[in-house]
Amino acid sequence: MKITPTTGADPDVLWRREGDEVSDDAARLDRPAVHHFLSTQAYWCLGMPRETLDRAIDHSLCFGVYRGRAQVGFARVVTDRATYAYLCDVYIEPAMQGAASAHGSSSASWRIRRCRACAACVW
Repeated sequence: MKITPTTGADPDVLWRREGDEVSDDAARLDRPAVHHFLSTQAYWCLGMPRETLDRAIDHSLCFGVYRGRAQVGFARVVTDRATYAYLCDVYIEPAMQGAASAHGSSSASWRIRRCRACAACVW
């Protein structure tokens, strides 16, 4: 199974595999869904107000993970875009966790690795 960075055709899609995509297009993020997941299911930010999350997204490098048109994951990177990057708020929707690809590897694991790889390349 080859996982390749995309080039040219869609500059906001950074990685693509078997219908899954990782994109850094902030306009594509489903902010209500991200807020719902983080504020109700992520122990580190339970109850976070939507306005706080919007401010965090606006001032961070964010990645959406998509299956088709649906957002199934999220990762946020706090960075100075020069020497520092801190990966946080990473999640994959529970229904997608452990979903095996045709080659037996965890699709959710692939999504998280791609977010981490993108975060490592912000500079």
